[in-house]
This record gives sequence, C-alpha cells and structure tokens, in this order.
Amino acid sequence: MSDPVIKAAGHVHERMAPAILCMLEALGYVAEESNDDYRPFAIKVLSGPS
Repeated sequence: MSDPVIKAAGHVHERMAPAILCMLEALGYVAEESNDDYRPFAIKVLSGPS
C-alpha cells in the first residue's frame, strides 16, 4: 500500500507537467517533456521567446 501523500504528489506532478508546457508555449518558449528516467515529469526548455 502506498502513502496517500506520495500518491497525491504523483497525481499533481502528472497534471502539472502538461500545464507548464502549455504556459511556456503560450509565452513563446519551445519546450518539451524530458525523457530522463530519473526525472519523469521534468520539462526541457529548448529556447526562449522569439
């Protein structure tokens, strides 16, 4: 059985990564989800606003 706090944190991270990507793209950044297995919800910013 997993700890409810850890489980809730996982759900928040799952939902925040796409939201952050959407905000960055709206601000003109080029970003993508990182494919780093050690940081599954990391965002990689490729370039700043043009």
